Amino acid sequence: FVVFIIPLTECVNEFVGLAMRAAYCAPSEIDAWRVFEWWGPLHAWLGGILGLLGFTFALWLLARLPCCQNQSAVPSDRQKRSKLPSCLQQGFLCLQSLRGALARIVVISTLILFILCGILSTELLNGSSAMIGTSNQTRS
Repeated sequence: FVVFIIPLTECVNEFVGLAMRAAYCAPSEIDAWRVFEWWGPLHAWLGGILGLLGFTFALWLLARLPCCQNQSAVPSDRQKRSKLPSCLQQGFLCLQSLRGALARIVVISTLILFILCGILSTELLNGSSAMIGTSNQTRS
């Protein structure tokens, strides 16, 4: 558990920490979300998630073609002697594994993005009076 949490926390701090701290010091909640959007990697992250989602969908469509489905044809004598899968079977297995890996990456990235946005919104809701007081004091 610790082996995964500490690097994840450090990555979040490195890539999103500055934007979250700056958003917390913004004068209003709308400005805080704008700061978080433009100072952090939110646009690149959303673009990456949407791109991976589109690529996963394209692979799903490709897997629906008859040539890309697992053919349970009668093997020839040569294939009976060989323990290796045929070229079509290897392509089918690569396609299935790539689809599975991309789907998991999309789900995990979206989950991390929702968690980060949830953390920021919780901080803004819980500390809204302190946030406004702090930002007004620094501007006086």
